[in-house]
Amino acid sequence: MREKLGEDQERPGAVKKATDDFIKVIGEAGLDTRRDLATKEDLFRVELNLRGDIAKVEISLNENISKVREDVAKMSGEMVLLKWILGAVLAGIISLIVRAFFMH
Repeated sequence: MREKLGEDQERPGAVKKATDDFIKVIGEAGLDTRRDLATKEDLFRVELNLRGDIAKVEISLNENISKVREDVAKMSGEMVLLKWILGAVLAGIISLIVRAFFMH
């Protein structure tokens, strides 16, 4: 930087000080930036955490799907039972109507 900027003939040392300060600012900014960047280990750790979270969600979904299937099977069985009961009730009502109107 000093070679590119050169020296101020009227104020010797002024450019040197400004150049040194500028280099210091750039260097510190670079360190701060590098410190904030994720490392390979950080990315690997995040990836492992995501895999673990995904596995937990899959387990939870599978458990919920199993419960829903059980509930559907139970309701299906109850619906069959209700159809049989409704059939029996209708048969009873029809037999009462037939007896009341046709069997005097």
